[in-house]
Amino acid sequence: MTKLFLVRHGESTWNLEGKVQGQHDTHLTKKGISQATALGNRLRSENIHINSIYSSDLKRAFETAKTIHSCLNNVTTFKKNIALRERHFGLWQGLNIDDIKSKYKKDYDIWKKTPHQLIIENGESLQDVQKRVMKFIDRLIHETKDANILIVSHTVVLKLIILGLLKLHIKNYSSLKLSNTSLSIIEIPVGKRPFIRVLNDTCHLKGLK
Repeated sequence: MTKLFLVRHGESTWNLEGKVQGQHDTHLTKKGISQATALGNRLRSENIHINSIYSSDLKRAFETAKTIHSCLNNVTTFKKNIALRERHFGLWQGLNIDDIKSKYKKDYDIWKKTPHQLIIENGESLQDVQKRVMKFIDRLIHETKDANILIVSHTVVLKLIILGLLKLHIKNYSSLKLSNTSLSIIEIPVGKRPFIRVLNDTCHLKGLK
């Protein structure tokens, strides 16, 4: 059975500032690095052998992946992949929520109520993102058997992977919540439908300041 360990990146500088990041390249904060270290240590202490790590090429995700990787032993593959990049939020990138509410109120209302219907100028739709990321995920599952694969990416991308694997409509996007360095595990038995074993688990962050 193949298992996907889905990890959202640690706290970034723009997370701290409340800005929409999209494909803007931001670094982890000190707290973000500590979060990633805590997750890596958890995986090691629970004797979970990770065969491969794939990360978004954006700095906040790749820094998270590198930190986790440094805590683990015998990872045979460690690669970046552009397919795992966050959604391009077009004109929203670099703005905080108050700016977006003020400048793009109608679009923001759509985002909150029916995000799968939102088209952002110069950006990607949720459908666009799911198409690119599931092409990568489907190929990865097809080429890899009986392995534990850790994927470090972003909120939008990880939600769309979960919905895609479970064959759930994209309109369920808002039903999922993923915190910084949360761990979600999808198990994929041979010849059977994937299922969620763990969702948005952050127990490794307990007591972390």
